[in-house]
Amino acid sequence: MFRTFTIAALFALAATTAQADSSTQVAFGDLNLSRPQDAQILADRLQTAAQMVCLDANSIPGIGKAQMQECVDAAISTATARIEEQIRQHLVSTVHANLVSVRQRVSSADEFQH
Repeated sequence: MFRTFTIAALFALAATTAQADSSTQVAFGDLNLSRPQDAQILADRLQTAAQMVCLDANSIPGIGKAQMQECVDAAISTATARIEEQIRQHLVSTVHANLVSVRQRVSSADEFQH
């Protein structure tokens, strides 16, 4: 469905708590997210980054396992929503550019016929 999709931007994977804000960068421009194996690589990167961010953000004593898991889940959810939005914007932009090109070609062809 997708050709190799490259995103130059890095997304911040952020986890916010009442005590602190923490984030890290997760690169995925080298992945083709239409391939299951690349999607798994991204999932692994997000999991690792979310755990690091959440450990950093929740480095106060007494943070339980449930709070850590909530933080990780929220961070991954935020990151994947941002990635999906970037893909949507890229696709809309690409389709729009292709349609403009088609209109220009059709218009040029009409000029030659008259």
